Amino acid sequence: MELNGYQPNSKVFSMKKGSVPTTILDKLKIEDEPIYIREVLFYADGVPAIYCENYINGNFMNDSILEAVLKEDNSFLNTLKNL
Repeated sequence: MELNGYQPNSKVFSMKKGSVPTTILDKLKIEDEPIYIREVLFYADGVPAIYCENYINGNFMNDSILEAVLKEDNSFLNTLKNL
């Protein structure tokens, strides 16, 4: 996921572990280590930038993995947009 810098009307949400649906958490596992969403920032065009608190093998998780999982569950993104 590429970030194109700050855009006006961006929204930042602080996410707690419990606020992420279990179905998403079940999919977001690498080597049985769950990945927790820390922050979701929606740019003015509605594209989410998603930040995770976990390190995977010493590196931040590849955004494309998370992006692919979230695309499978539009209801989660819609919930975030309606906050």
